[in-house]
Amino acid sequence: MKILLTGATGYVGKSLLPLLIEQGHEVRCLVRSPDAANAPKASTGIEVVQGDATQVDTLVPALQGCQVAYYFIHSMDGSGEFAARDRICAENFKQAASTAGLEGIIYLSGLANSKREDLSEHLKSRQEVGRILRSGSVPCTEFRAAMVIGDESLSFKMVMHLCHRLPIMICPKWLSTPTQPIAIGDLLQYLIVCLPLAKEGSQVVEVGGRDQTTMLRILREYCRQRGLRRFMVPVPLLSPKLSSHWLALVTPETAEVGKSLVDGLRHPTVVRNGETAERFGIQPCSMSEAIAEALAHQEQA
Repeated sequence: MKILLTGATGYVGKSLLPLLIEQGHEVRCLVRSPDAANAPKASTGIEVVQGDATQVDTLVPALQGCQVAYYFIHSMDGSGEFAARDRICAENFKQAASTAGLEGIIYLSGLANSKREDLSEHLKSRQEVGRILRSGSVPCTEFRAAMVIGDESLSFKMVMHLCHRLPIMICPKWLSTPTQPIAIGDLLQYLIVCLPLAKEGSQVVEVGGRDQTTMLRILREYCRQRGLRRFMVPVPLLSPKLSSHWLALVTPETAEVGKSLVDGLRHPTVVRNGETAERFGIQPCSMSEAIAEALAHQEQA
């Protein structure tokens, strides 16, 4: 296939690109600045085009000739306007996809119970984007995932920073909220296997790892595998809002994603309907296996 890949400079997009090339696909990467240091470089099977999802006239030429597009565009800068920007980008992409004759869209969203009215603003926005894309004439498969465990995942880096910088951790109640993280390798497999199915019709697919766990257990397992002795003290206080300020001090490099993750963990982020994902035939790994894999990749880097 000829594929348009947005978000090629992000962790998931950057990890997916070589797998698509290995399978013989032609990939056109949409970037705002081709000269940026982290932008992909044109090579065999890879084309790089400039475009901005806030400008619909730049999207149609980028999409023309492509059969399927991966939509990995989202804002996470902490400003109050991110939801409005994401809404504009999704509407533009939906319109451009129809005009260009695209056959399918694959979108990565956030895992949460969409019926809750008190979802975090970030999760509300991610799922709103999915609804916009699925409302168009081009079929859209929306994958919903919680925390991604991988060597360059921002949420996993937050776990690393906390474990290495805090010999004593005050553990608020939200750390015990059920969550279902997924290994980057398993997530990439879902995104790859979905390619020939993306044209069949719009759907929502909830994906997660083998284990329903908690952030507290993830922290403990990371410390165990790294041989770190840490004291974790559960407390009933520290609301998600207060915790986000604390995270900004301890993990400044991942402060914004930390705030979004904390806010999202007010409620369970687990797979509630796994039947749709079963058709892909993927057996996801456990939380401990995902951490071990991420650490192995870090050592190889």
